[in-house]
Amino acid sequence: MGLVQGGILAAMLDGVMGAAAVSLLAPDESITTLEMKMNYMRSVQAVPLVGDGRVVHRGGSVIFMEGSITTEDGALVATATATGRVIRAAGGSER
Repeated sequence: MGLVQGGILAAMLDGVMGAAAVSLLAPDESITTLEMKMNYMRSVQAVPLVGDGRVVHRGGSVIFMEGSITTEDGALVATATATGRVIRAAGGSER
């Protein structure tokens, strides 16, 4: 049918939200997704898509994120929210 499978959209949103979170991390920190909620607004064919991820709140060890995917003309395809856990390298302190 030429439609983009929902799991692909979920992976795209996890990626753009994760990239937004990584932009706020210290060099000795990384992040892992604890949970993610998806909302699919419409089906979409294999066309260019635009992903936008942002951090809603950064705590000491938890980051809250949200993201969206649109078509190039701005039609909303999917949204997501996620919670990530900040992981510090060995020797780092937990906040």
